[in-house]
Order: sequence, then C-alpha cells, then structure tokens
Amino acid sequence: MIRSTALAEEITHEIFIKIWKNREKLDQIDRPEAYILTIAARHTLDHIKRRLNEARMLQRFSASSRADHNDTEEKMMLRDRATLVQQAVDQLPPQQKLVYRLSRHEGLNYEEIARQMNISPNTVRNHLVKALHFIRSYMRDQDLLPLIFLAWASLFLKK
Repeated sequence: MIRSTALAEEITHEIFIKIWKNREKLDQIDRPEAYILTIAARHTLDHIKRRLNEARMLQRFSASSRADHNDTEEKMMLRDRATLVQQAVDQLPPQQKLVYRLSRHEGLNYEEIARQMNISPNTVRNHLVKALHFIRSYMRDQDLLPLIFLAWASLFLKK
C-alpha cells in the first residue's frame, strides 16, 4: 500500500504507539493478530486518505491561484489595451468621437445616432469608419495590433 520505506516505518511507529497506549485492553482481545492487522490497515488507509485530501487541496489551491493569476494578468492587459483605445479616441475629431461613443458605449445603431445628431445614417457610418481606422492605426503604431481584438472584446463584453 505504501511505497515509501520511511513512510511505512512512520506508520508502523504510530501503530505501535496506538497499541501501547491501549495495552490494558490487549488481554480482552480474542485474536490479537487480527486486532493488530485491523489497526494497521485502518491506520494506513486513514493516512492514505489524509495524503489524498492534502494533494486535492494543494491541486485546488494551485489551480485557483493559476486561474486568479491568469485572470488578474488578463484583466491588467485588457485595462492597458482599453487605456490605449481611450487615448486614441481622445485624439479623434469631435464628431467622430461622439459617433464612436454613441455607437460603442451607448450601443446605438446608425439610425438612432443620425436622429440624435441630426445627420444622415451614411454620415454616421463614414464617421465611424474613419474613427475605427484611426484607432487601428494608432494601435498599430503602438505595435499592439494583434492585441486590439482584446480591447474590442472588452468593449463588446460590457454590453
């Protein structure tokens, strides 16, 4: 059952200590060999269960700490990318910035933005295309084009 010699010796010592502490009861036992074997088996199984529980707890802790670490790291990356996107948006001309904000943050469609701004839906589309092009260029200039999708995902996940 136990593959470690040192661990087997430790369990054996624990068993002998247990038997020694209950030595007064030994004369009442009909079959001392069976009694000792039963104690040994139960003690060994208890030890194995404790080790398995410890291993499971360590595994859960390790998995949760990795998940927390990954989540934290991912959140930091998304926050950094969102900051870069916001820096790009801040540099947009006022009309493009407003169209972008209404589309991406308020979730309005072209027609709703057009009504609110008193412009045509086609003009809304043009402003949004230009804004997105500028943001992509800004991110590319920051050498972060492959990560722009994370920022966009964070914007869409907020909805």
